[in-house]
Amino acid sequence: MSGKPKLEPPSQPRIFASDPNASRIKIIALIVFIILALVAVAVVVILPGRFSRQREHAQVTPETKQVQPQARAAEESASKAREAQELLQKTLNLKARLDNEGVKNWGAELVVTSYSQVLGLLAEANNYLDDQHFDQAVKGYRETIVKLEQLAASRPERIRRAIQAGNEAFGQLDSKLAKQSYEIALAADYDNSEARIGLQRAENLPQVLELIAQGQFHEAEGDLEVARRMYNGAISLDKDFKTAHDHLRQVNQLILERDFQRSMSDAISALNQNKIGQAKHALDLARNLRPDAVAVLDLEQQLKNIERRLELQRLNMQVLKYEKTEQWEKAVETYVRVLKIDANTGFAKQGKQRAERNAKLNRQVQTYLSNPDDLQASEHRKHARRIYDMAVANSHIGPKFGDKTEKLRHLLEVYSKPVTILVQSDDMTDVTIYRVGRLGHFLEHSLKLQPGRYKAIGTRSGYRDVMLLFTVPVESEGITLKIYCKEKI
Repeated sequence: MSGKPKLEPPSQPRIFASDPNASRIKIIALIVFIILALVAVAVVVILPGRFSRQREHAQVTPETKQVQPQARAAEESASKAREAQELLQKTLNLKARLDNEGVKNWGAELVVTSYSQVLGLLAEANNYLDDQHFDQAVKGYRETIVKLEQLAASRPERIRRAIQAGNEAFGQLDSKLAKQSYEIALAADYDNSEARIGLQRAENLPQVLELIAQGQFHEAEGDLEVARRMYNGAISLDKDFKTAHDHLRQVNQLILERDFQRSMSDAISALNQNKIGQAKHALDLARNLRPDAVAVLDLEQQLKNIERRLELQRLNMQVLKYEKTEQWEKAVETYVRVLKIDANTGFAKQGKQRAERNAKLNRQVQTYLSNPDDLQASEHRKHARRIYDMAVANSHIGPKFGDKTEKLRHLLEVYSKPVTILVQSDDMTDVTIYRVGRLGHFLEHSLKLQPGRYKAIGTRSGYRDVMLLFTVPVESEGITLKIYCKEKI
């Protein structure tokens, strides 16, 4: 092929140079006219003279006998000329249609026939016509028409071969030959999507190969991100170019491995410096890159062990602080957290038992300190005495606990010393003191009560009941109460 064919949609008319075969039609028409004119002369001039001489002479001369064969030969020649003219016109019409459909581009290859072969047959037939060899011209035009029809019928096969040739050339990275082949296919079928895609890929091929070459250069220089950008550029031009995808996959793997090793190195370095936060961040990056890597799993376990050890150390320091400040409830909570991390930690097991015992004893002492009136009841005083004895036995708990123990001892002493109470009434009111008993009717009644809060009730028939709440203060010399009903109902 001499050059790139111009592709146009079949629907657009093509402009062709004047066909030399058109002048031959005019020549044929002139020849036919001459032959017909000669036949007419023979009929009008020669035949009448022949008939008149037959009347005058009984015998026919030799010249007269030759007239009829000459006329018949002239008619046959004219008929062949007309047939040749008709076949030439049919040939030219068929050729014009194929020319308009780009046959000069897609019909060059020999597939049963070729466009050049058709042109050769047509030229040969035209030569016969020029020499007025009408039989050979008719035969030549008929053969030319057959070849033109074969050329038209071979179009699908030519498209298939052109696309195949384009694909093979593309596979060999020959963009020029691939373009030529796809253009031939498009000349035969303008809307062929496979050929159109192939042509686009062939046109982009030089730039794609250049980008891949640049990517390989930068990859060899260690500029992996630049190489990846080159490979992505090649893929953006041809998303189906396998070589570009292979190189991109390779450089991505190199980048992943580089970043993985860098993250692992950062994690190990931070771990060795007990920079747990930095180590975890670096390890997270490595895990995202290669989640199933054995090195990641091993380092994760090391990190967990170090985190556990550091946390146990922190909790141990914290619980010692709580014990030193006698915050036994918080100490218990901390020991529980330690045992959740490591159930076999000996100091936590023993410490938890000690903290629980001290916390319980501290609560019991604090209960009576917060509610001293409970010591008015003898059973509470007995219980408080037992708590006090236990507190004394564990005075080593701490100075704060020792102070509480001393306060409890003082409360027990105070609440164990009764106070004299003088109750005055009107001898008509029935007086009862809760937790003491019924005193009855009297004007004055003296009794001894333990320090604390009490409630006295006075009742009298026909009068409204009265209630008196009073407190017997600790370390008091005595108090006087008055209670009687005076409001009638």
